[in-house]
Amino acid sequence: DEVHLTPESSPELTKKSWFGSLMSTERDETYTILVRDRALAVVKADLIHAFLSVAELSHSVTSPMSFRLEYKRGSTGPAVFQRHVRFQVDITPVCPPKEQGQLYAINFILLSGNIRRFRRIC
Repeated sequence: DEVHLTPESSPELTKKSWFGSLMSTERDETYTILVRDRALAVVKADLIHAFLSVAELSHSVTSPMSFRLEYKRGSTGPAVFQRHVRFQVDITPVCPPKEQGQLYAINFILLSGNIRRFRRIC
């Protein structure tokens, strides 16, 4: 098999300037966790428990399988210097249920904010 790499298919080939990363609105930061042999209600309960255990993290339910979260680390300075990170968490069934259990993919998707802070939260 012959592999064709382009800057679009392989981000490692693309050189990004420091200013380009600041000005870029493209956010392609996603983490996926696979959960096997757990009921959907248990997966949701575990996620909500994790959300509530993180100080300064607020969440809202956007659909039965999706959450919107915001991490607000307060600062005493102006709003410009406050450190907000917004991300979405989606639960997706990966395969049809079997006798042994279900497999779910939990996707954490950065919507806005600092990528490094998002990585630390995840």
